[in-house]
This record gives sequence, C-alpha cells and structure tokens, in this order.
Amino acid sequence: MKNSYNTSPGNNTLEEQKGLYRKLFWIAVAGSVLIYFWGIWQVPVLTHNEARRMIVVQEMLSNHNYLIPTINNEIYIEKPPLVYWLALPFAMLFKSTNEWVLRLPIALCAFGFTWLLFQRVNKHFGRWPGLFSALILITCMHFSNFSRLTEIPTLMTVCCASAVLFYFDYLQEPGKKGFLFLAYACLGLGFLTKGPVALIFFISPILVFGFVYKERNALKGLIFIRGWLIFALLAFPWYLYVLSALDKGQLGGVIQKDIVHKVGGSADSGPFYLYVLVLLGSFAPWSLVLAYKTKANIKTAFATPNYAYFGYAFIVPVVIMSFFSAREANYIVPILPHAAIFLGIWVTAFFEGLYRSWKDRLDLRLSLAIAALVMVHVLYYSVIMPRIFRYKFEAFDPVISMIRKQPEDIAVYGYKNLFYQLVYYHGKPIPRIGDKEVEEMVMKKKAFILIAENKHWDHLKALDSSILLEYKPFINKKRAVRVYCIPNKSNLTDNISESRPEAENFK
Repeated sequence: MKNSYNTSPGNNTLEEQKGLYRKLFWIAVAGSVLIYFWGIWQVPVLTHNEARRMIVVQEMLSNHNYLIPTINNEIYIEKPPLVYWLALPFAMLFKSTNEWVLRLPIALCAFGFTWLLFQRVNKHFGRWPGLFSALILITCMHFSNFSRLTEIPTLMTVCCASAVLFYFDYLQEPGKKGFLFLAYACLGLGFLTKGPVALIFFISPILVFGFVYKERNALKGLIFIRGWLIFALLAFPWYLYVLSALDKGQLGGVIQKDIVHKVGGSADSGPFYLYVLVLLGSFAPWSLVLAYKTKANIKTAFATPNYAYFGYAFIVPVVIMSFFSAREANYIVPILPHAAIFLGIWVTAFFEGLYRSWKDRLDLRLSLAIAALVMVHVLYYSVIMPRIFRYKFEAFDPVISMIRKQPEDIAVYGYKNLFYQLVYYHGKPIPRIGDKEVEEMVMKKKAFILIAENKHWDHLKALDSSILLEYKPFINKKRAVRVYCIPNKSNLTDNISESRPEAENFK
C-alpha cells in the first residue's frame, strides 16, 4: 500500500507557510498541555463511573489486593483492571489518591498519544495533515473531557487507536514485523482495558478495508499467529486468574450484563443516528469544513487507500455499534483519533484552497482563530466547568464533614443507594442497606448514621432519628440528601447545631 495522499503538490501552496506552521505547532503544544492537564485538581468527582475507578484504586491500596478489584469491599469485575493498575504507581509515588493524582496518568496517556498521532500522520501524509490532526484531536471536546478524568474511554482509545496506527505502519512496510507486534500488543492492552469490544475497533475496519481494496497484506496481517500470541499473553492471564479464583458464575454474569445485554438485549439506548451527532458535535467547529467540496473530497478520499484506511477505521465501528441495543456517546471515543486524521487531511485541503485566495492574510487570521479555539477549551475546563457543575459536588464536603464529626465507633450506611462519590471522599466503605437491615439494627438498639436521598425520606419518618444535615442540591439539581442519626441521640455529636444552617437553607 505505497500510494500516499499528498495534500500539498507543486509550488505556491500551504507548504510554503513555514512561519504559520511554527506558530500553529507551538499553539498545539501549549494547547495539549493546558487542555489535558490544567485544572484537573479543580473539579471534584462528577460521575459515578469516575468514582468507581477511584474507589477501586483506594481499596487495592488499603486491602493490598491488586488482582481482584473491589468497591465497598464487594468484588467488582465489571471492567478489566488496566485503568486501575495504571493509576496505582502514581498513587504510591505521591502517597495520595487525590483527584489530580489519579487523573494524571490518563492525561499523560492522552498527551503522549496525541503526539504519537502527530508523528505518524506527519510521516505518512505530510506535516500539515499531522499538525491539523493533532489540533483537531486536542480540541475535540469528547476526547479532551475524558482525558481529564480517571475514566476508561481515553485509555481504551490510546490502546485501540495505537493498534490501528501501528497496523497502518505495517501496511506501508510489510517487511517490518515490528509494527505488527506493536499493533497486537496495543490490542491486548485494549482488551485488558474494556474487554472483547476492543476487537471491534481493530478487526472489523481492517477486514472491510482489506476486502474492499483487495489489500492482501491487510488480510494477511490479521492471521499473524505470533501477533495473536502476544495479544493473548497480555489480554487473557487476568481473566484466567479470575476464573480460577472466583465462582465462574460471577464472570458469566458480567459477560451477560456488559456484553450480551448491551449488544442484543433490551438495554436503554439513544437514537440510531446518535453517533453521527456525537461526531459532528465533538469536532465542531472543524466539522464545518465537511461542507467544502464534499462530493469531490469524499471521492478523493475513498479512491486513495491510505486516506480511506482511516475513513474505514472510524466508519465501520460506528456502523456496527449503531446496531447494538445500548448506544452511548462514550462508546465511540476510540474512533475519534481516526476521524481526526480523516478530518485533518480534509482541513488541509480546505486551507490549501483558502491560501490561494488569502495568501497574504491567512497567517495572522488562522493563527488567531486556532489560538482562540484552544483558549475557549482551556477556559471552559479551568473556569467555566467548575462553576456550571458546582451543583453536582457542593454537597460532598458538608456531608463528609458531618460524618467525620461523629464518633469512630458509629457505623455509616447508605439507605438503598450506593453513593460512589461519598464512598471515595469518605475513604472507606459506606455499605448499602435496606429496610430489613435498618429494622434489625433498630431492634438491637444499635446507633448508626444513615445517608438517604429525598426520594426515600418518607420511608424513614417513623424512625426515632435526628437529622444531622440536610442539603440540596445533591449530584442533581432536583435531588437532596439527609444525614440521619438513628436512634435520636443528640449526644452522638457535639456539633449538631453547626449543621442547622445547612438544613435551614434547604428549600
């Protein structure tokens, strides 16, 4: 597959703009540092998913069990452990599980992968497509948002997209099997990040591409035995250990819930066209250039195997996953780098055309526009986001502070819900209990603290209790939380009166 896609043929083109290239390159460098890293310490944990990852790391450290993840001291094997293992060295190094410590490894992965993508695209398509691909990925809201969190999508993206990139390197030089080994190693790590779904982002687009373009090497590489052996050595040992250490039904239940149910079950999902909207929105405003010579550019793209390779790399998985029962925006994050490459080549062609008309004015205007776009993202994450999402986390500090004021021998429970964010900030398990357990402890006259959401308050009216704290909003603008002391014993804390202003402010 030797034919390259040259976006800057001949003279008097964008390629001559060396000063502009240098400016945009350093804007990209600064943008990647600021967007991925700046302010990752500012925003508390906003989602249950991120809290789950952080709790697992906390409990691995406290229980010294690094192979079987737990949440609230209950086995949690819904996701493979690579994201936890990646965070552990940072937690040990800094002797902390603060938000920024656990988010840092993911941000580093995003940063490193962005410049790997830049380097590989630069080599195969030219420096301008490489630069625009990197800029597009950096300013892709859906990618950058997950890159600032202790979440699975970014790590999954780095693993699977790297596998596709290295496979492309192999197709350029089939005699060099090193790239093929790297591709399968990355795929194995992707499997260890989120399981079998990793194969969709690798096998399916390469298979379709190989058949459509009759690329023998593309198909041949998929049956490379030594590559699959490397994949197996990385992907399977943890699963085999889980099978040997736990009841086989536990892993089977996870497969049923996370794979079978989401692929062909009755899981809740967005509309069939959800992923098209996600792609267009994620790449705004870059996606506007798709209106530029649309028909001609699509024809050129799919007439050029090198260019088409990345088109299939994001189109094929999107089509497949659109037929799944469960459709969520975060499921397609791993294809965003390939879409960024495809769009980066298109953007280069757009500015090539623009350069011919605006030869003397393109430098300053383009530099200012891209710098402004980068700054919008930086300001959003560092200034706007902590303010507009304050309602999601402002209850955590008063609730945890109230719990910590109580005597250490008073147990803390969550009523009917598992409050993941509170478990993380409490730093120890908060078991979930229901009516039966509450009744048993009341019968035993055992004092305890109970955390309950407003939808459950009516169920607790009959209990002999005191309200230590009442706070709204709690995670959601319509939700509120109470911290109860059961039975009503004012001597359990000397600070009950200090919580009353919070209760009085509740509306």
